[in-house]
Amino acid sequence: MIVRHLVAILLGVFVLAGAQTIPTYLLPCYRGNETQPWLPNSMPLLIELVRKIEDARPTSLDARTLSVQLFHRLRFDGIEKAPGVQETEFVTPFGITGIMAPKMRLLRQLISPPPGESELEQILSQFDLCALHRLISSSVQPFERGDEARTCPLNLATPEDRIRAPWITRN
Repeated sequence: MIVRHLVAILLGVFVLAGAQTIPTYLLPCYRGNETQPWLPNSMPLLIELVRKIEDARPTSLDARTLSVQLFHRLRFDGIEKAPGVQETEFVTPFGITGIMAPKMRLLRQLISPPPGESELEQILSQFDLCALHRLISSSVQPFERGDEARTCPLNLATPEDRIRAPWITRN
């Protein structure tokens, strides 16, 4: 019995050690009601936020530097909510643990970060940072209503039903 608990604890430690954490400047995007429905993802919003950055520093940023800076500072794929974890003062129930996270880590290694410090936090408000982060990141947070067992028409546990729902895969 003690061995099982020890193995479970060690597995948890190894999983947490491999998981990336959300940077502190993006934590407000995942605290409180900030994860509720948001502004629609649209091209005009993206253009307006990039224009705001360019207007603040018209001569110090070229397109390449800006794109790499946005990639390294604001794009985080695979952010998921930890099921059953409640938000507290010291706990944010989100982490970079999704299926897209390993690819993101690899891309971060291949694309070298821009030289110098990022000024995005000084240029954009927290609301703008969160909006831009959500526009350029690929993270899925499935909405659960609680009545899925009664309202879903298919029993996806059998292989025959999964043929009709090819987006469901079971490992």
